[in-house]
Amino acid sequence: MPTIDYDEYLSIENLEAGLRERTVRGGVYTMAAQGCKVVLQLSSTILLARLLVPEDFGLVVMVTSVTGILDMLKDLGLSVATVQRQKLSHKQMSTAFWINAGLGALLMLIAMACAPLLAWFYGKPQLVGIAVALSLTQLIGGLGMQHWALLKRKMRFKAIAGLEIAAWVFALSLAAVLALLGAGYWALVAIHLGYAFFLAAGSFFLSPWRPGPPERGVGARSLLAFGSNVMGWQFSNYFTRNTDNLLIGWRWGEAALGYYTKAYNLLMMPLRQINYPMGDVMIPGLSRAQDNPQRFRALYLEALFFISFFTLPAAALLIILAQEVVLLVLGDQWVPAIRIFRLLGIATLVEPIVHTVTWLYISRGRGAGLLRWSVFSTLCAVAAYAVGLRWGAHGVAAAYSVVLLSLTVPALYFATRGTAIRMIDVFRSLGPIAGGTLLAASAAWGIRTVCAAHLSSGLTLAATLATMAVVYVTTVFFLFGKKAVFVAVAREFLAGWREKAVQPQS
Repeated sequence: MPTIDYDEYLSIENLEAGLRERTVRGGVYTMAAQGCKVVLQLSSTILLARLLVPEDFGLVVMVTSVTGILDMLKDLGLSVATVQRQKLSHKQMSTAFWINAGLGALLMLIAMACAPLLAWFYGKPQLVGIAVALSLTQLIGGLGMQHWALLKRKMRFKAIAGLEIAAWVFALSLAAVLALLGAGYWALVAIHLGYAFFLAAGSFFLSPWRPGPPERGVGARSLLAFGSNVMGWQFSNYFTRNTDNLLIGWRWGEAALGYYTKAYNLLMMPLRQINYPMGDVMIPGLSRAQDNPQRFRALYLEALFFISFFTLPAAALLIILAQEVVLLVLGDQWVPAIRIFRLLGIATLVEPIVHTVTWLYISRGRGAGLLRWSVFSTLCAVAAYAVGLRWGAHGVAAAYSVVLLSLTVPALYFATRGTAIRMIDVFRSLGPIAGGTLLAASAAWGIRTVCAAHLSSGLTLAATLATMAVVYVTTVFFLFGKKAVFVAVAREFLAGWREKAVQPQS
């Protein structure tokens, strides 16, 4: 039986040629997949919000806000190191796999043991069962971590997009069935378990690499060194994202937490379906370009332009239509979430832009710099939460927005230092988008104000959306002359797609 050269599966030398085109195609596949995921998740949100009560959502969030930190511990940043590293051996990858798998099993046991403590802290005995069930995601995720990272390393974005869509269909379908059967909060638990299982199994199936035994002295320590800084960033970021939930649940109870988290998730869902997956495209792309400063600069600025093109006007539109969106998607029982939704919406204007700084740190191997910045921003955010908590969930939402707006420019400045990217380049990329969004939002707000007094909420939403889209696209494409950018990208994607389509016939 011939010996399999697993090192060949880890090689990325063939990715250097046509890196920009590969990244563009990856971005298009990712955006298309995220559009499908938004539809899936929005549909399930509409259904689950009517079948379940706010307390069900609050109970699950009480667990995930605390136990979700284990997701980062089982990784140790090794998956990011796998993507970022230019040279990687089979022995290093195998050792990383067994580290992730072993930690996943250990953390599953720890989560099970801590379940009674969590129930005591919140005074909710039903949290024991929820925590035990969700602990299984630690083991499942640990087993699939490196195969998922390898798909990203090899820039197999089409396969990644298809796998994520299939995983969401499976998980959300399972949750919908359970909710219809009256399972309550167990339907929400099923989403986490179903998604984790399908993603891990699919990653293992799509990647031909298989782990060997773990070994000492193969260079895994360097992976751990970089990964520990990334894990510190993930921990800090997680702490920022969930301290607000912890404080609101502790001070104001599960109902207030349910309103806050549903407003937060409904608002962030469409934006993060663009932002975070684009990181999965850009970190491998920028990592492959890290030794070419001008290519690195061009890739980042182009990505920054496109991600802000979609997310900035979307955030502005959600702020304008907060009442219509919340009532249409969630129903009348969620009226208290409207004000929270609008306050959090201010933060979403800049959050996707701020998140791109992680691409710059990670792709260049600057894990320590990323960790320092994340610790500083976390301290600022937690202090703001503590101040805003006295005014309830609304105060915490306002505090989050104020902190993020204040840190946007410093975050970009420190992340671009030492690169060919200048702050003036960043402002030039964002300028047309910001100008177009401002003009379109002003027009949309006027239309919404007029229509709300005379038309139904559905017609008001449609008229506002149409006005925003027409004014925004017209302004950016023609007033600021950016139509050619989109035409060029579309031509590149179609040319690359046609080339790949005829390859099997040659």
